[in-house]
Amino acid sequence: MNNIRVLKINNDECILFNAFEKRISGPCPAVVGQVVDRLVQGEDLMQAMKQEKVEENLYDRISNIITYIYGTLSPVQEAPDTNTRTFHRTLVLCPSSTCNLRCIYCSGCAGEKTNTLMDWSLAQKSIDFFFDHSSPHGPYTLQFHGAGEPLSNFDIVKKSIEYAKKLAAEKHEILLTRISTNGVLTTEQAEWVAKTFDHVSLSIDGPSDIHNRQRPRSDGSGSYDSVVKTMKILEKGGALKRLNTVITPYGLTRMDEILKHIRTLTNVRDIRLLPMSYCGRCESNGMPELDTIQFEEELQKNLPLAKALNFNILSVLEQANYYTRYYCGACGFNMCVSPNGKISTCIEVLDENDPGADELLIGNQNKETGEIQIDWDKVFKLRNRTYEVLPECVKCTFRTNCAGSCLVRAARKNGTVMSVDPESCKMVRGTLGKYFLDMAKEEKNETSQENRELPLSAGTSGLSFKEAVDLSIKVIRAFDEIEERPWTVETTMIELMKQVGDLSKRLMMYENYYFTQRAGNPNYTTSKENIANELADIFHCLVRIADHYGIDLEDAHIKARKDEIGYIRSTAAARSTKQ
Repeated sequence: MNNIRVLKINNDECILFNAFEKRISGPCPAVVGQVVDRLVQGEDLMQAMKQEKVEENLYDRISNIITYIYGTLSPVQEAPDTNTRTFHRTLVLCPSSTCNLRCIYCSGCAGEKTNTLMDWSLAQKSIDFFFDHSSPHGPYTLQFHGAGEPLSNFDIVKKSIEYAKKLAAEKHEILLTRISTNGVLTTEQAEWVAKTFDHVSLSIDGPSDIHNRQRPRSDGSGSYDSVVKTMKILEKGGALKRLNTVITPYGLTRMDEILKHIRTLTNVRDIRLLPMSYCGRCESNGMPELDTIQFEEELQKNLPLAKALNFNILSVLEQANYYTRYYCGACGFNMCVSPNGKISTCIEVLDENDPGADELLIGNQNKETGEIQIDWDKVFKLRNRTYEVLPECVKCTFRTNCAGSCLVRAARKNGTVMSVDPESCKMVRGTLGKYFLDMAKEEKNETSQENRELPLSAGTSGLSFKEAVDLSIKVIRAFDEIEERPWTVETTMIELMKQVGDLSKRLMMYENYYFTQRAGNPNYTTSKENIANELADIFHCLVRIADHYGIDLEDAHIKARKDEIGYIRSTAAARSTKQ
């Protein structure tokens, strides 16, 4: 019963949600949550209801809601590659500790401690080691990140991409390229980045007064104008995929202004709003700490505005869609290389003096031989950092959404990554709790008076999968009568192909794949509602085809998904046997 979660609203009510299949109930009597708690401990449903003194006339209704929320699929709990000497297929090179900016919150104090540039020997050896020690799953990805500004070591970035693409081609694989940049580039550099990288993340903190205060150049002058110029070049080239915006005490109450201003500059949808971490330069220059509770309040307040501006906010809310044992790849699956040859699992820990360095620095380049050395025992220990072993996580409602939160934040607070940061916990519980409660309230408002007392399903319509199929068939029959002739299966296939084409166009528009100048053209605007409509039409076509051949679509769907789960489990078991 590990799928099902209970979120307490008050002493009288709770909601249930399935963290794996994303199912949620409306508000239920508290006794339903108490029954679920017993089920999680291994009790039988009937026994649990009797122990909680549930009235017999509620047995069926409680059984129905628990069965629905529990779902039909079970997550595969085997940890990926926990004892193999491989990393995920993403290599992060940090080619420079020098930087042309002096951001007031920089965790690494880039440009002050050292001005080290990665040499070709280190880059080449790292790439070779990465290709020899990568998991067999997913595309190869080469990513460039700080210590400082990656493109301050432009030649190594360029040479590394050329070399890694050659190795990938020899394996008949593709190589994806990503970079995070501060955007203070020459026109020639920006144009090269735009045509070279598959994914670019660009840092901009808002209007010029906020941005220039928080992200000044090394000489103290502002960087805003240069960043905006680079942004236009990257977006025109189609490489700009995400914006990173750090919220400090100076911009905390201006989040709405920040979002509105950035939208005047770009059509990029994904924006990561990052609460400032109190470390590095902000500690040394005496900045006030960020009130994380107020940050979450401001974020929640501005979510409707972000939606209206067509922003996809990347924040703690992302974790509502997670089901994981690990917070991130820092739990022993990342390979990040510092400019001076330190190997870490986290880009925030590249120096021996960084919090968590004793645990997260897992290797280096041997100075005599030039070879990459990894302490695999440290790697395997990090792969044990799951929600099952962290006492604060074991009974947490959101344990598979958060899985212990950020390792570095934990190390800063407690001195070890094998712990949790209480502030992060508070932020996750507050944000996700409100998110699921709001969803439950929507469910309550949409259901009948009878179901408000104890709703039996999770959609805003209250329809089960079978009921949704039956609704489509009812509409199909009505259309056949009006048009006086039924659609043939061939006609349905033509309609299905049209609807898939319409969906493709909607997605292309929503993800800004078309030229920026088309943004104002009504033929190139869309919304999630439009995408939802296309998906609904595709579902309707599938129901027509299933109905034509007498196929039970619900049974077919469940069987197909269970077959996939079986394949995943057998593959994981085979891999475990080989180890």
